[in-house]
Amino acid sequence: RIGGTLEDLIRETEKLITGIAAGLLGAVSLPQRPWPVFSVKEMFKSILDIDLDNMSDVQVFRECAARKCTSVVLTDTWDDVFCKLFMEFVEPFLGQKEACFVAYYPQQMGALAAKNSEMSGVVDRFEAYIGGVEICNGYRELIDYEDYLKRVTLVESERKDISRDPLFESAMRSGLYPCVGNALGLDRLIAVLRGERDLQSVLPWPFASRFPNSTIALE
Repeated sequence: RIGGTLEDLIRETEKLITGIAAGLLGAVSLPQRPWPVFSVKEMFKSILDIDLDNMSDVQVFRECAARKCTSVVLTDTWDDVFCKLFMEFVEPFLGQKEACFVAYYPQQMGALAAKNSEMSGVVDRFEAYIGGVEICNGYRELIDYEDYLKRVTLVESERKDISRDPLFESAMRSGLYPCVGNALGLDRLIAVLRGERDLQSVLPWPFASRFPNSTIALE
């Protein structure tokens, strides 16, 4: 939607989720609002003793991470290292929380999220977790075309499978209104709120039956 801050979107998301839970039969209990918001940098520092401000160089990050995570290898990109540490060390911490938000990701994990105006090296992006399960991914949208161009050029230098959208880039050049957005999977949310472990149990049609069992992730 047009306008709004990341904090506005976080609280609107929280209100939406608790509203759905209140009207859903058999929903698990959720903690009272407001839910805690953990910054990515703070969690890496407190859980792993890693200062992400000093980890912009992938080799330094990889070497530091390898001392803590045996799955880190020499061919890992910055994103690979981050994701391995996050999944192995940060997500177990999030699993201990009934509900919370993870916010202010490093710029390398920013996708099309706008840079934070007060904190260096981070973007206005958040994810909501319920019982350790990610529910959504939201951010203040990137509308700076020059910043976008720098990011996509960097990604192109690292990957060869990038397909750019000329219509989107034209809109970026023309100018977009400041806005925030959130991708929230209602099927996953309802499954988590009902304590289900199989998405098929909350879908109104036999979606999974159309595909071979080995090609889908029911959870």
